Amino acid sequence: QLKFPVLHTESTAYDFVSLAKQINQSNQPYLFVNHLSAKHVPCHPFKAIGMFAQLSKQLNHYYPGRKLVIGCSEAAAGLAFFTDRWMENRVYQYFQTTHRIDPAKAEDYLLLQEENSDEPEQYLPLHGLEIAIQEAELIVFVEDEISTGNRVMALIKAMTDRFPTLMSDKKFVAASIVNRVSDADLFTMLYSNIRCIYLARLPEDDYEAIVKDIPTEAPEQIDYSAFDLLGYPEWRKGGYLNQHH
Repeated sequence: QLKFPVLHTESTAYDFVSLAKQINQSNQPYLFVNHLSAKHVPCHPFKAIGMFAQLSKQLNHYYPGRKLVIGCSEAAAGLAFFTDRWMENRVYQYFQTTHRIDPAKAEDYLLLQEENSDEPEQYLPLHGLEIAIQEAELIVFVEDEISTGNRVMALIKAMTDRFPTLMSDKKFVAASIVNRVSDADLFTMLYSNIRCIYLARLPEDDYEAIVKDIPTEAPEQIDYSAFDLLGYPEWRKGGYLNQHH
């Protein structure tokens, strides 16, 4: 039996995570609802901030070296931001990926490709990135939930291709609230010099089969013509409506 150097608290995911059925999402018909992240359901701010602080506390305890924090998804922007703010011995700048940019400013971003993702193209701002990598001993990639580790590995590859010398001696940590990476994928991440740290671990299971028979109701139809998009950049209007339909 393989032993993986993954770090976590004693709390279980079921303390604050529920399984829900997701409609109109053929690639993943289920969703893990975090009751403390203020993302899926209403939550008292202190509870969300307290959970974010726990992740920072573990990172500070196990990794005292100089750290660079990168938020790996827009869905985890709040988590990644607070993790960075409470980080001890961090570099001066925090970075956040996005999947939507102004095409006219594409040269200001590092493009990374992630296969089998609902957002296959992600962008990482380049401004200040080279200096931040140079100053850091450890690069921390933050997501609310890690299921395969593919996004983190895609980010590392894109950054290594751009800054091969600077990235050669770095250590990497994939930090998340929930981790449900399989043992095989954990081994792949470990082989790529990526450690995992998380607050709770979900077991491998057929979650698609579990939610299959959950009854659903038709979603409420929203009249988007009521939205005032006046002044909203043209290159974002279509993406905004598509994302929220």
